[in-house]
Amino acid sequence: MLSTAPIFAILWGIALIGAEAWRWSLPRGLPVLFGVALVAVAGTLLVVATSKNPARTRLAGPASAVLILLDLSMLITILTVQPILTTALALALPASLVRIALSTRNLPRAFAR
Repeated sequence: MLSTAPIFAILWGIALIGAEAWRWSLPRGLPVLFGVALVAVAGTLLVVATSKNPARTRLAGPASAVLILLDLSMLITILTVQPILTTALALALPASLVRIALSTRNLPRAFAR
């Protein structure tokens, strides 16, 4: 997940800028909440990936589950507030769905650590 993060960040950044996400009528704190949660999960996954401590590596399962929920909630939010499908969104949406599917497939192994 960490290796694909920069690609997803660029893809979603282009998609959200192209869709003028700053004009969407969302509750004020929601974008900040998404951002803070995403940074927290990414930080946790980075700690897990670089740690040799078994207690820390057990965080992979919960962090992966939260990332899946964040992806799903972001997709639902975007599909709700942005009815027009731009080219960038047409690329970002299936990419996120593939990441969700692959992460979900690996979830049992992440919790087994």
